[in-house]
Amino acid sequence: MTRRYLTAASRERLVVSRVVSFLGLGILAILGIMWSQDPQATIFQVAPFGLVGLALVAGSQVLARKQRQCLRVDLSTRQATFVAKGKDRWSASLDELGPVVCVPFERRRYRNGVAYDLTEYQAALSGQKHLALQGSSDYPPSRRFALRLAREWGVGFRGLDGRVRDARSLDAPLKPGQDRIAPLEPESGVIIEAKDGVTILRSTALPRGSAFPDLYILGGAALGLVGLRERHADQVFLDPAFQPLETALLAALALAVLGAASVFLLQVRAFLLPAALAVDESRVRYRGRSLRVGDVREVVSTNEILILTDRDYLAIPADFCRPGATPAVVRTIHRLIADRAAGAPMAL
Repeated sequence: MTRRYLTAASRERLVVSRVVSFLGLGILAILGIMWSQDPQATIFQVAPFGLVGLALVAGSQVLARKQRQCLRVDLSTRQATFVAKGKDRWSASLDELGPVVCVPFERRRYRNGVAYDLTEYQAALSGQKHLALQGSSDYPPSRRFALRLAREWGVGFRGLDGRVRDARSLDAPLKPGQDRIAPLEPESGVIIEAKDGVTILRSTALPRGSAFPDLYILGGAALGLVGLRERHADQVFLDPAFQPLETALLAALALAVLGAASVFLLQVRAFLLPAALAVDESRVRYRGRSLRVGDVREVVSTNEILILTDRDYLAIPADFCRPGATPAVVRTIHRLIADRAAGAPMAL
């Protein structure tokens, strides 16, 4: 069985080409609807817009095919071949290319003539440092992609915690430590409490109310509701005599209002819950969300503290603790979850 995997650069070009193609097709669709509503329009009136739409669609196809690079993997022979511009460049075995890693990569960006570094997390081959197969500004999606590659290829995986898991232990839980957990300093901004079999890490640096809901989202939802009411959206949706274009635009606005309201309600929920991480014998919980302790595979720090399973994660803001105390807090969370997953008593 042979599979092809685009490189990260080719994926970026493909995403841009799809956006450009979508814009071109959207222009052509709107043009068709308008022309059907106004049959008196001449070809000279619609031709310029039609040419713009066709140019965008054609340009997107050129962009998608420009310098396409991919890794062709034959799973039966466990051989991988790098292909660029339609030609084979090099070939190696999967064992030589593994383990698959998920590592941070600094990319230089410019805004208003000012340079700044943007951290991107790349799923890459440890045997070929410059061959990244996926990149994201967030660690969890890149980690899931890298882990999927490791399973498909039968090689190991290494995440941000530096632990290398071979192909046979990709689903292994966190390993408990042998020593006791070093107590957190009072200056860390985190206190540890144990009560009724539950260990709680409570933040004194991140008080309740710090994550105030975004009022811009609420304002946008309110303006959307006003717009729907002014246009009598209920009548538009129920009466097929209205123009299809107006109906489609109002439907899109209604979906946007619903999404904004949902996001705001989730922010209100997080605002009302305390900044405390609770770990018991079965689950780890933070602000209304939870994971099974046996499913946790990694605890790392990026621009926030992440507790990750293979499919989901909990995100704890970086100011949960004082600056400089993040590594100690991460080690404490890792040890607590690992001990509970192994059925070991709390080592406090």
